[in-house]
Amino acid sequence: CHMDRFKKFYRDQTLLYSSYIGDQLDEEHEVFAFARLIDDINLNPFLSKYSREGGSAYHPLVMISVLIYGYHRSWRSSRDLMRACAENEAMRYLVGGAKVKFRAIADFRVRFSEEIEGVFGDSVSMIVKRKPAVGKDVKVDGTKIKANAADDQTYKKADLEARKVELEKDIKQYLQSGIELDHEEDALFGKDNCGYTIDTPETERLIEDFKKRQKQRLSE
Repeated sequence: CHMDRFKKFYRDQTLLYSSYIGDQLDEEHEVFAFARLIDDINLNPFLSKYSREGGSAYHPLVMISVLIYGYHRSWRSSRDLMRACAENEAMRYLVGGAKVKFRAIADFRVRFSEEIEGVFGDSVSMIVKRKPAVGKDVKVDGTKIKANAADDQTYKKADLEARKVELEKDIKQYLQSGIELDHEEDALFGKDNCGYTIDTPETERLIEDFKKRQKQRLSE
């Protein structure tokens, strides 16, 4: 056996966590800039649609954070966004450790589609220099400008406006494709299934079969 050749790892070991989630991230991580941007968003168009009655809901700032950072990272479906809230350290910081359910994300994206587009439109001039890959060249006065230009490139006003228009189209497509993907995944997994749990009797049977085959091979 060569187990002493490898570094030890323990899945169930106890860890001492930092005092807050952000301690796990580099102090220059992009998510801190996103947090400052998102904290200045006018929430009145969202808050005015909430009733004082009913159960507690996720704060609209949490939901907007999920969608804006999801756009930046190209996470589209509500199930992928839910998984990011649980597993991605930057997203966990942005939503304050909230365990956001995919159904809530899906419903929020549909219910507040106009308001969300407004938020993205207001913040697009901030995102435009940090979102290098729209996937196309942008034409300004007949001249092509690469959409994947370096972050530190200085854009002329006309160039920036052209990229903003292109990004606004990209954002609209992102939001719409996310809604469409949610419908597809609902049909595939079931409306209340998150889509990445595999704790089923069939899975347990396959694992047991695999263990038996491994044991047989070792005994041969």
